[in-house]
Amino acid sequence: MPSAGTLPRPDGYGARRTGCRAIGLLLCVAVALGVMTGCSRSRPSAPLRIGVMMPLTGPGAVSAQLPLDWARENVDAAGGVDGRPIQFVYRDLGRQSALTAARAFAADSSIAAVIGPGNSEDALQVAGLFADHHQVMVTPSATSGDLFRAYSADRPQYVWRPVESDIAQMRVMLQVAARDGARSVALVSGDSPYGTTFFDSFGFLATEEGLRVTSTQRYDQEAQNCQGPLRQALSSGADVVLAVPDHASQAICMARAWRAAGSRPRLLFSDAAQSPSLISALGAQAQGLNGIGLAPDPNNGFAAAFRARFHREPTPFAANIYDSVLLIAYGLAGAHGTVGAALAQAISGVVHGTGPATGWDRNGVARTLTAIRAGRLPAINGAVGRWAFDKDSGIDLVASTYEHWRVTGDQFAAAGYLSTADLRTARQGISEADTRATPGKATAALGGTYRPGPKTGTWALLIAASDGWTNYRHQADVLAQYQRLRADRVPASHIIVISDHDLAHNRNNPHQGQVPYAVGDPNLNFQIPIDYPLQGMTAQRLMDILAGHTTPGTPTVIRSGTGDDVYVYLAGHGNQNGVYLGLGQPVPPPDNAYSVLTPALLDQTIAAMAAAHHYRRILVAVDACEGGVLGQHLDAPGALLLSAASPVENSLSTNYDADRQTWLADQFSYQLWKAEAATPTMSIDRLYQHLYLTVTGSHVSAYGPGFGNAATVSLNEFVTGGSVAPPAPTSAGQGAAAH
Repeated sequence: MPSAGTLPRPDGYGARRTGCRAIGLLLCVAVALGVMTGCSRSRPSAPLRIGVMMPLTGPGAVSAQLPLDWARENVDAAGGVDGRPIQFVYRDLGRQSALTAARAFAADSSIAAVIGPGNSEDALQVAGLFADHHQVMVTPSATSGDLFRAYSADRPQYVWRPVESDIAQMRVMLQVAARDGARSVALVSGDSPYGTTFFDSFGFLATEEGLRVTSTQRYDQEAQNCQGPLRQALSSGADVVLAVPDHASQAICMARAWRAAGSRPRLLFSDAAQSPSLISALGAQAQGLNGIGLAPDPNNGFAAAFRARFHREPTPFAANIYDSVLLIAYGLAGAHGTVGAALAQAISGVVHGTGPATGWDRNGVARTLTAIRAGRLPAINGAVGRWAFDKDSGIDLVASTYEHWRVTGDQFAAAGYLSTADLRTARQGISEADTRATPGKATAALGGTYRPGPKTGTWALLIAASDGWTNYRHQADVLAQYQRLRADRVPASHIIVISDHDLAHNRNNPHQGQVPYAVGDPNLNFQIPIDYPLQGMTAQRLMDILAGHTTPGTPTVIRSGTGDDVYVYLAGHGNQNGVYLGLGQPVPPPDNAYSVLTPALLDQTIAAMAAAHHYRRILVAVDACEGGVLGQHLDAPGALLLSAASPVENSLSTNYDADRQTWLADQFSYQLWKAEAATPTMSIDRLYQHLYLTVTGSHVSAYGPGFGNAATVSLNEFVTGGSVAPPAPTSAGQGAAAH
């Protein structure tokens, strides 16, 4: 969530008073004495203390106080949890860092659970800390898709949020654009965790929705002006430009630049623009601006009740904050006040209740608590709407309500509401963060009549095109490929490795010398001969190595011949230009020059190798954002390129390690590696289909119109030493070409 709104009272750290007149002077004194002396949570009269960590003061303050207190009052009015009231303990993130607040709560055994933090960057930073301390964290508004991907495999589940990730918002924005007649779209976003979710999912979801992508612009919104990236998006020929500002000031910049460009083409904002400062700063220029934002279910009465109670519009994420309290309270009721793993498991049960439905208001809260105390689990309708969480992992809601807002006067008026309940993922009960490709949406240009002679050997070129701890996954991908090839008897002298190999003893590595590919997996860091460091490597030198051109700068090269299969594996950062060598971040800075492996250079090199009979077959596997661009014109005989993503979308990482605070693998590469180990005899055709349907968030693509019949070529031709028998023909035939 970006920063939004202003309000709350700076309670800082400490218990909030609950009103002595309501419980009597004697009881109030007893409770106060109990709190001051740190009484045990096992005492029935002791409050259940819930930590709240959000910005309560300063420019990033969120308006959390009203929905927090409202929900607490309704729980307490129903008798609390086994007779114990709720008490909030505040940590103001306007005055201290999220990590400082999280450490304090994690060290405090009196804290039953924590609400917050409110933004994705903070949530990703502290979620692992809470999980390590077996403390439930409920964030009402951290909407990064990475949060689900990082923690969805945890059992029990300590990370929860009564909100969908912004992948769902991206989907809704695209659907609104298509509904209003758009056939092509462009995106402008930032590189924060908030903007990254939109950036990562844009190309994939646009393809799923049948929309043509004309431009994807991502920039550092803290350091760069919006005008350049927005101008490129506006001039790309898109019918609609989707604008994702990190905060209101960037929304103002984007709106002014759009007006200056003639207010064409259409501009659709994300929820970060839904700030009063947008209207006050732009004045008349704000009129008619429109976008998408989260909203309570318009039919459940929460918004109307909020207005009646507080005489104002619902504050940002008010319904989600309200439901965060209920989620913890209901879990505590199910766990009979026990915290830790018992609370996490109880929440998992509560959110999947199927009994008679209950509501969000005071009566609904009372009925829900009564049912849970009696051992029944109702279907819960919260302030956000029906609670439908991911059926396997919990964490996320799978359905939400969004409003299509339009600036009218001095208000963000709802022009309509859109529910995600009818999406395929919602019907399946899974998070949008776990979306897989629909068959038939990607490129698989495989075919031709090429039939080479028998295989005599295997050569491999493995390239980690980025360095540093944040790119751990790219180097680990290469190490995993090397170990797999060696295990399958490819001679070390036939494998060339290009990598900076700076993971094992990196200062950020808490387990020096260890480089696993998944949490708990064996160490990949053994007997790895690095032929070339990444530093100083250029695209031309790389292609010289592949083509067998020995030079003073490339003494070790691929020496393949007519009977040799060649396997090229490449992991790094890419875009429409190709794959960058030495780039340590997803988007190249505008003032830095990098050597880029372009589609033209790769095509030229492989065509020359084919003409010189320097391979029998060649397989190129690329794990990079927009990596499919490298294969679009590849047509050499016997050549195939498999890409983790199409030319307009990102590839995603996997296997998050909270201890190392990094992703250990790339998703496509990890699935490819597992297939190499488990089913090396599968055909290339079946491999492609398997990867396409297994990898989430991108459309695995294949390019090789001159490759030959992919159903008769096995994977192990490229990943094992010596000769291999062809796979048995499958009923799919050349089915990959139909996808």
